[in-house]
Amino acid sequence: MTCSTCGANLPDGAKFCGVCGATQTAPAPAPAEAAPAYQEPAAQPVYQEQPAYQAPPAPVPAYQAPPPPAYQQQPAYQAPPAPVYQQQPAYQPAPAAEVPPPKGSIYAPISALGYFGYFILFAIPIIGQILCVVFAFDKKGNVNRRNLAKAMFVMLIVGLIIGLTVGIGTAVMAKRIANDPALAQEGIFSFIPGLSSGGSGGGSGFPFNIGGGGGGNGGGGGEDPAPPSGGGSGGGSGGGGSQNTPNPFNQFGSDWPDNEFTKQVPRPKFSVSFGGVSESEYSALCSASIAEIKAYVKDLQKAGFTRNASTTDENMFGMAVYSYEAESDKGYKVAIGNAMGMTTFTISREFSPG
Repeated sequence: MTCSTCGANLPDGAKFCGVCGATQTAPAPAPAEAAPAYQEPAAQPVYQEQPAYQAPPAPVPAYQAPPPPAYQQQPAYQAPPAPVYQQQPAYQPAPAAEVPPPKGSIYAPISALGYFGYFILFAIPIIGQILCVVFAFDKKGNVNRRNLAKAMFVMLIVGLIIGLTVGIGTAVMAKRIANDPALAQEGIFSFIPGLSSGGSGGGSGFPFNIGGGGGGNGGGGGEDPAPPSGGGSGGGSGGGGSQNTPNPFNQFGSDWPDNEFTKQVPRPKFSVSFGGVSESEYSALCSASIAEIKAYVKDLQKAGFTRNASTTDENMFGMAVYSYEAESDKGYKVAIGNAMGMTTFTISREFSPG
């Protein structure tokens, strides 16, 4: 409500104006409105269900064929370059540091004093040779000692072979001297062609086994270029020297001799270094390999040397050894062998056929 005097806003039901102090009178109530006459409700319209909204179809544009794509010529195919491989350097392991074998190992080195002691030990007769063989084949012992023993063992075998060769040769010489006393009288020079002596005043017939020295106390005769005959006459009371005694070692050089024994076998293709013939055999040292000997043995077999045949073909301590012995029906025997590169050849008369 408002003040009737000053028009100030007053709370409802206020009797005085708080602004001007005027007494307020309550307003007269408004006349009540007459109730409207009842009217029949108007007929409600009948609503029909509307169809669902359908959006109009979008207009379909006329079909237009797409423009043909523009093709661009592709570049020619180029194979990728082959990869270039670089050879890798061979693998080389880093060198291992040299570490001396521990004491007591089978590879431990032997001192100089130790080697000297082993040489003294191996030089003891019989015992040294036995220990040499034991150490050479001791697989659990020191390697250096085993190698030393093997070397000493090989030297022992070589010494035995050389000793046997010299011994056999000496025995053959002694046998020939025993069978022919004239050789013993003429001395060692009788084994060399032409060096058998003549009389006390004569000259020798070296080197062609021609005239010897004058006999007795006479002067020596000169060398005679004629066939073997007595020497020139000696001076004074001396007479002519006698003809030289046939020398058992009468073969030097590579020529194949012509005698009773060599006629029984085929002529070999290898050369003869030197040889000698006696009444019962012919012996020679030859320059031949094992392959050449085996080829010659086939020729001997074709010549009939197949009786009591024996063959040795072995490898002893790293050395090849080959030999063949056989007899023929004519009573002759051949023995040929090679060891350490030395070849011996002997033809002997064993029996009389028939």
